[in-house]
Amino acid sequence: MTKERDIAFGIHSRIPRCCIDFFVSEWVYIYPRDTAYTSAVNAANWHYVPCPKCLGTGRKANIKWCINECGREHPEDF
Repeated sequence: MTKERDIAFGIHSRIPRCCIDFFVSEWVYIYPRDTAYTSAVNAANWHYVPCPKCLGTGRKANIKWCINECGREHPEDF
């Protein structure tokens, strides 16, 4: 997985850009996994990693489930 692929997949999935930026700039590469924020993300169960502002304000995206909306999973497209 690359940063560019993660960005493209996030945009396609309708994840907010602020959450995509947080994911690729902090979560994947430098964010520790045993923190209170990690626990909050897991407890929220949004099926993506929200940025702290979105999680804090409850701004949850209506993400695209490709198998239902595109008719297939297509990771090779990203």
